[in-house]
Amino acid sequence: MIRGGVAPVSNEIEVEYAMPIHVPMVDVRTVGAGGGSIARVDAGGMLRVGPESAGSVPGPVCYGRGGTRVTISDANLILGRLPASRFGQAAEAAHLAMADQIGAPLGLSVEAAAEAVVRIANTHMAGAIRMVSISLGADPRDFALFAFGGAGPLHSVALARELNVPKVLIPARPGITNALGCVVADLRHDFVRTLNRPLDTVEMTEVHATLAGQEAIGRRLVSAERIALQGTKAIFSADMQFVGQTHLLRVPLATPSPSRADLQAGFEAAYHARFRVDLPMIRANLVNLNCSVIGVRPAFDLSRLIDPKDRQPKAEPAATRPVWFGQWVDTPVYWRDHLPLDLDLQGPAIIEQMDTTTVIDPGTTVSSDADGNLIVAVSP
Repeated sequence: MIRGGVAPVSNEIEVEYAMPIHVPMVDVRTVGAGGGSIARVDAGGMLRVGPESAGSVPGPVCYGRGGTRVTISDANLILGRLPASRFGQAAEAAHLAMADQIGAPLGLSVEAAAEAVVRIANTHMAGAIRMVSISLGADPRDFALFAFGGAGPLHSVALARELNVPKVLIPARPGITNALGCVVADLRHDFVRTLNRPLDTVEMTEVHATLAGQEAIGRRLVSAERIALQGTKAIFSADMQFVGQTHLLRVPLATPSPSRADLQAGFEAAYHARFRVDLPMIRANLVNLNCSVIGVRPAFDLSRLIDPKDRQPKAEPAATRPVWFGQWVDTPVYWRDHLPLDLDLQGPAIIEQMDTTTVIDPGTTVSSDADGNLIVAVSP
């Protein structure tokens, strides 16, 4: 959940199956629902999707690489969201596998079976979004849903509608967003020093020396990278808790030389913001001191990701094909690189490009911004 253009960082990440990772990293929550997630009917007759995955090899049935178990990608193909013509005979194999593995046990048509698989997958993904919003006291209606990855835009509009998110933002190249981020992201070095002592027993000179030392090392490391930067900045914080508690709260620090009162007040404010209660009689515990030194790189011109020479003055569909939206609907298919920047498109629509396919549900409106992002306004 990104607020103010800054991705949150945590050193207490827990991935699936309760596996903790205690290193500073972007606060990412994972869910076992990707294009290769396998759908199955369990012994109790319940439809399950994931977390087991077919991966890329053997992959979904529609890949034609030897996969025999139906996946989310197969369901999207069967529903017309992906072009069957590009999958050859493997597309028919996906239909037969869906009918046999999901449709027959549940008494559903192949379309209804595929739709059920997508709905279950969307439920998993919506749950992950709620975990990083509602569980942290944030309302999804105050945010936009950023859809990236090769399959993110296939599901994003449906997810936004389920979560009452009013807007979906789809970048110019969703499938390479992670790789692009690695290339253009700011340099960052994170430092953590554990004290784990009640705040009223901590020597503040030690706190100041620790933060100053972390900053100095970080600035040296950033300088040694030999990459053109616009500047360097340091961000300071402390991980704190009430004595006797196990979970930590990140407390931002304005300077590397906070007073004891600054730490106490910052922790109480963070605790109240998270839990909406005040506990002034319980001692605070200072667990970690943190410093992040960031080398700020020049901004990347996102409009370069789609060649402006390829854009056409008017949105013209490249084809039309039936897509399942509760029933088969003849849906226009557009090529992303040809769409104008002053786009004003009504759903339903399919927008294809090199690295992803975007599904635009009925009742939604699509526009574009100067950077080439698609902005989907989702009706309630």
